[in-house]
Formats: sequence, C-alpha cells, structure tokens
Amino acid sequence: MLQSSLLVLLCALLWYTYVTPPGHVGCPLSETVTSLERAPGQLAEIAGGRTYYRLQGDEANELVVLVHGFSSQSEVSYEFLVEPLLQAQYRVLYYDLWGRGHSDAPLGVTYDATLFTHQLLDLLEHLELSCERIHLVGLSMGGAVSIHFSYMYPARVRSLTLISSAGLPLHKPWASRLVERLPTFIGWPLFRLLSPSQLGKFIARELPDLEQQTQREIFASYDRSLHINLEHNEGFLRALYRTVVDFPMESMQAQLTAIGSDPRRVLLLWGEEDVAIPLSCAHQMLETLPNARLVTIAGGSHVAVAQQPRFAADTILQFLRQLEDE
Repeated sequence: MLQSSLLVLLCALLWYTYVTPPGHVGCPLSETVTSLERAPGQLAEIAGGRTYYRLQGDEANELVVLVHGFSSQSEVSYEFLVEPLLQAQYRVLYYDLWGRGHSDAPLGVTYDATLFTHQLLDLLEHLELSCERIHLVGLSMGGAVSIHFSYMYPARVRSLTLISSAGLPLHKPWASRLVERLPTFIGWPLFRLLSPSQLGKFIARELPDLEQQTQREIFASYDRSLHINLEHNEGFLRALYRTVVDFPMESMQAQLTAIGSDPRRVLLLWGEEDVAIPLSCAHQMLETLPNARLVTIAGGSHVAVAQQPRFAADTILQFLRQLEDE
C-alpha cells in the first residue's frame, strides 16, 4: 500500500514537472509566456520579452524609478507614492518585473540579479533614458534588484531608497528552504501546489488585525494583485519558483559594501514590526552604508508603506528634496 502511494505521488510530481516545466526543462531559450490580459499601460519589447511599464510626468523633471517586490506588481506596490511624486514635479517610471503583473515570464533563463538588472537597463535604453541619473526606489526584493543595479551601474544612480529591502541573510520558514534545495522535478511541483495559498497567508500574517478597515483594504488590494498575477499571467508561478531558486535574496553583502564606498545618499525605510525582513537587517545595512539614513514606521509590518502611506511618501519626498539642496 505504501509503495503504491509513493508511486502515485511520484507520477503526480513528474506530471506537474514535465507538463508545465519551470523554465529550464525542455524550453527553447527564445520562448516567453505572455500575460493573458493586455494591461492599460504600455509594453516595451526588450531582450527577454515584453515589459509592462508606465512613464508619467514632464520629461524635464528628475526621474524616479520604482521597483516592486517578489510577488506583487508595480501599480499595487506604489499606489502610495506615484501621485505624490508627480505632484512634486518628478517624472516617474514604474514597471512589472519579469513574470509579474503584465510582463512576460522568459523561459530558459536564470532568474538571478543579473536578469532583473538587465531588464531595468534595457527598459531605460528602450525609453531613451539611459543617459539620465535616476533616483532608484526598491521595495523588498525590488530593493535587492536596486542594490545590484546601483552596484553594476553606479554612475546612473543619483540616490537609492530601500524599503524593507532584501539582500541580507534571513530566518526563512523551513518550507522555503526545502524548496530551494530540492531537485527541480520535486521542488517545482511542490512550489506550484503550495505557493498560491502560502502567498495569501503571508499577507494575512503581515496584517494581524483584519478587523481594522485600513488593514482590510490593504489585504484586499494585495489579494487582488495576487489573483491578477495568478489568473492573467501564465508564467507567474514559474517565475516565482525560478526566483526562489536563482535569485541571491540574502547575498548582497559585497554589493552593499561597494555602494557604501560611494558618496551617493541612501534612504532606508522600514516597518518596526516587519517579520519578513526584520528591522535588524536595516541596522546591518547601516553598518556598511555610511551615507545612509534610517527612518522607521511605528507599528509597520512588511507592508508598512501601505499601512502609513502619507508618512512613507512624505519621508521619501523629503529625502529627494534634500538632495536638490546639495
């Protein structure tokens, strides 16, 4: 009986793996998985596929680029910031990372820091913005992408804002560690099976008091984003899985040290009660970033900028205005 059950489980895992491969198994390098629903913004044809983006504001204004996190999309992540930036006379570019929102999910590639850095680099060149020095803002995993971009192309970045940023070692749940270490033919079907429910639980865990209307609205917003990703982007889970396996989410120490040797100003914005990427990570970053300033959001979790949107936007705007005076 036990042997029969194990055989059935093995067959199911193999079916999940080879009927819907995770990106490296049996996929041509040029193939992409596209969004099923065309987004209201614009799509840029760049190396790797189509990237969804929005570019708003007067072209004479300084450019702020917003990079969202692991499983969200740009419009949901930065609802709190886009309009305040535009009103303060900044030009704003925000876009969906590969496999998220309405951007393609390239197949046959490694979802590492280089892939996401080149996505931003190619997008800037496509929009003829590669000569501009940008103010770069990264949230969670988007912070790690921003760190790596700033490390690779320091002359292109005027300032760096890291919001609850990945990049340093974390205490991860055992299930996440397990998926990272399992061979693809087991790890991918396991991730595909479990991750939709786990992503919803992650947001709920960061919003412990759903009796409050504000927290209910935040949960609904992120839940809507998750469902858009799951229902309208065939490559979403595949991209997340490859990112879990390939992306150096906890290995940006060398890049941070290099950035710390540059006079560029850095803002760290963190929720004091962040469980996913705790405040201790911000204090570690301060040790290697002498030009950084840390601002905390009282009572804020990993979605602190959604919990205190006015404070978060005002803090970032104040940081940017101070740079204008230097």
